[in-house]
Amino acid sequence: MTVGPLRRATGLVGLVALAPTAVMLATGALAPQEAAMRAVAVLVAVVVVGHAARVTLTGLVQRFERRAGDPSRLQATSTATGDTPPTATGSRQADRRRPG
Repeated sequence: MTVGPLRRATGLVGLVALAPTAVMLATGALAPQEAAMRAVAVLVAVVVVGHAARVTLTGLVQRFERRAGDPSRLQATSTATGDTPPTATGSRQADRRRPG
């Protein structure tokens, strides 16, 4: 069974977050019921953060893929910087003149 790096990282964060609860349970500073409630809270928090990270990263990757595959992107960036391609008349001033 293979899982992605994001799921592995989420699992690792969950285990690290459970470590203080495990230590407190082992030393007797925490009752088993309280440890269970903390473990459920950690589980919910880790699942929510993992889901939010997955949605965010998926959205970013899709956004960059759309930009990379769009051939008009080069023209859009050149017009945003003010570098318009030359027109058939040969000058940018000729395009700005209004007839009449």
